[in-house]
Amino acid sequence: MIIGVISDIHIGSDHDKEVLATSIKNINHCGAEGLLMAGDIGDYHQHRKDSFDIFLEQFPKKYHQNLLLMLGNHDVRTGAEPHEPLDPDLVGLYDSYLEKCNIDRQEDTMCIDAWIDGYHFICLNTDVPLKNQMELNEASLLWLEKKLAEGADANKPIFVMTHQAFNCSHWRSYLYGGFGPQDERLKSLFSRYPQIIMLSGHIHNGFGIIEAIQRPFGTLIDIPSLTLGENGVTDKGTGYLLKIEDDKLTFEAWNFYQNIHLSEYDTIILLPTLSSLAAELPDYADEETDSLISESNLLMNKEYKDEYIKIYDEKTWKEINTLRNKIIKYKSKPKSNEINYHKLKFNNDDNITIEVLNAALNQHNHILIESKNGHWADQITIPPLKNNQSITIDPTAAYCSTLIMNKEKHRISTGEKCTVSCKSYWQFEMKNDVDSLEQKSAYQLTFKNEDSITQKMIKDIFKTNDSIYIEIKNDKWLNKISIPKLPLSNKKIKVKSTADRNSSIVGGYYTYIIKSGDLLTISAKQDWSIDKKIKIT
Repeated sequence: MIIGVISDIHIGSDHDKEVLATSIKNINHCGAEGLLMAGDIGDYHQHRKDSFDIFLEQFPKKYHQNLLLMLGNHDVRTGAEPHEPLDPDLVGLYDSYLEKCNIDRQEDTMCIDAWIDGYHFICLNTDVPLKNQMELNEASLLWLEKKLAEGADANKPIFVMTHQAFNCSHWRSYLYGGFGPQDERLKSLFSRYPQIIMLSGHIHNGFGIIEAIQRPFGTLIDIPSLTLGENGVTDKGTGYLLKIEDDKLTFEAWNFYQNIHLSEYDTIILLPTLSSLAAELPDYADEETDSLISESNLLMNKEYKDEYIKIYDEKTWKEINTLRNKIIKYKSKPKSNEINYHKLKFNNDDNITIEVLNAALNQHNHILIESKNGHWADQITIPPLKNNQSITIDPTAAYCSTLIMNKEKHRISTGEKCTVSCKSYWQFEMKNDVDSLEQKSAYQLTFKNEDSITQKMIKDIFKTNDSIYIEIKNDKWLNKISIPKLPLSNKKIKVKSTADRNSSIVGGYYTYIIKSGDLLTISAKQDWSIDKKIKIT
């Protein structure tokens, strides 16, 4: 399947109209079944109306339902204040185009979507007429959650188009205040669907500057302006021809106005993407997994410095594809479902204490307690477990046993087999102030200006300390803090920033941005679970 992708057409002259009309004709001649346009149609109502007319006239009518056109900040910021609804004339014009293309829009959201040849395309129009950023209302956010889940397949891309790029993504994504107030919220939502391919415009980067960006929450594609490129290739008529295949996406770089394929700027994304493959790794917990996760985090969280130097160049994408193959090979290894249990020895009518179980867990990850007539335990007290440890109780005795876990008591009846396990995770909380006593007892981590803190550094400190305090300043600035994927119980990291520049904290598959004035507490937490299975006798 072939889809045309353009953005920021900014129609303001007869020549711009000619560029648009000719580009659409040539996109059609390339065999496109659909056309995406990521916003900024024109600064004036008549220009926008003329643009919609050109799209409808030049793109084949049989594919009008695949003609997905978005509104940009230049379209929505006229005629209304930020606290007011969008300009009703603009909404009326947009609805007229949707009706002619047989595209539905719910009344309480400006967002639209379409399925094209089995692939889902979602367009996130702002609901608020901000000058440079975008913001969705609550109805749109609920709509988006529902739409992302609709027909979702981890191995199949979901295409999400926005006008603005996410913060800390493409070069110049910070321009004009960046994405908007919901940047972190949408990144968090997208992280549940790492197969997302996010398409955005707004910043007018040209071919040669544009890079495809890999993030834990998806793969990000920067679309050049059709008429107003500001760097790199600035000729009018630039855009992508997206070719979708089962195993890859090819973003062919074109000058559609001149009908020239600029093949040196093509981008190929192999499927499933690294973000999709890496998101499945927590299912397997071992040293090889940790190594693959560390490599993934490094490749999925690269950021630009103060000057432009490519961070996702050809070499980096070769590394990404090599890592993809390693993960695919690792996942294809046969995984044994058999667990080697250590049978716990105890005397009849004994209480099994935390001390007894801790001694056993120091030697074995999986403990089996068989409670039967003549070999029965009245009370079993469960200690804190590490990730990938479990205790299974198999009771066949006539008497019940009491299981104590986290100060809660559970009655285990005859014939009821249960397994106790836990999952560790990091909890991120913003605090108002630092507890001075807690700060004094914490390990004060020192570092050089513009340094990065690695997982290994954190792990080594945690061998002898339960808490770490990190203070980021203008003259002692950190680019990135990478925390271990699997936290140990009772460990804590506090990060305070007074620096003008943001820092990133990478944990698992999510990047947390810490800004000046932030005080972040990262605490190790555990979720306990009891899996009961009733035997059929």
